[in-house]
Amino acid sequence: MKKAFLLEKMSIHVRDVPKPRLEPNHVLVKVHACSICGTDLHSYRYGENEIMKRVPRNFPMSSFYGAINSQGGGHQIAGEIVELGADVTQWKISDRVAGVGRSGFAEYCSMKRIYPLPNELSYEAGSFIEPLGVAVAAVRRSGIRLGDFAVVLGAGPIGHLTLQCAKAAGGTVYVTEVSEKRIKLAGMFADEVINPREVDPVKRVEELMGGVAPNVIFECAGRDATIKQLIDMAGKYWTPYGQHMRGVIVSLFEKPWVYDLFDNNAIIAKSMELIGSPIYYPYEHPKDELRIAIDLMKTGKINITPLITAKIPLEDIDLDFKTLLKDEKLYVVIQP
Repeated sequence: MKKAFLLEKMSIHVRDVPKPRLEPNHVLVKVHACSICGTDLHSYRYGENEIMKRVPRNFPMSSFYGAINSQGGGHQIAGEIVELGADVTQWKISDRVAGVGRSGFAEYCSMKRIYPLPNELSYEAGSFIEPLGVAVAAVRRSGIRLGDFAVVLGAGPIGHLTLQCAKAAGGTVYVTEVSEKRIKLAGMFADEVINPREVDPVKRVEELMGGVAPNVIFECAGRDATIKQLIDMAGKYWTPYGQHMRGVIVSLFEKPWVYDLFDNNAIIAKSMELIGSPIYYPYEHPKDELRIAIDLMKTGKINITPLITAKIPLEDIDLDFKTLLKDEKLYVVIQP
């Protein structure tokens, strides 16, 4: 079978290798779609070793961060079961599944964390349940309520999905973004999209909110500038109805923060809460966000279709990573 490897930064090679051997509790999946994650782009740009230096050892996704590496990459996977491990009883050959795995940029992949993929959803949509699960978790942890106001800083893949989830939760959502392509896409769902290159986003949000702070701000860009904007947007004191403003950091940062979060005692002075939300609940948790993600797509509350702007064969994966870094494409699905 063919499988992609990152042997050095900015250079992915596709090679012929044997199919993976199955552990007793795994299944072999013929990969029909594997979408490219932002963490894949990080590891491609800087190399596996440099990226892993920035990930805490106890970070729950450290085994996927730097996902393209000497062992292969790609963890947002959808496909068809073609072989069962010795201990697998709940699945059968030809079942359509989607989930989280390793080495999904390949024709076949050994997987354990999988979910039934409804017939209503394409394999391409199925490859988005993992990033959508991240967005679902962030919105649930934010505590956003019907009628609340939210700001999403950055409309990349996770930012865009967070936007849609916050709208599905009943929020009025404003988005900041500098890419014209992403601005256009976010405009299909957001109540307003603010381009920081044209308008001061802090002042514009203050105008939209009538001088009070949003209920929730999601940081989804991974930049010093957006961390500062999050703090500045928190308002002078507190939000209406006695609810403290909550900032949710969803991004994984490529570099250490330069901005001092405690500059001028901003967090305590504004009575704000700041939390991180990097990942979803563990597999088989009764409120597993990936199951929620599938239901949201199946019922049409989340629309994945506009996000998929390119479907690329595995052989072209290196070229496609380069075009993604140049912002020439938005969201790409690899089809081995």
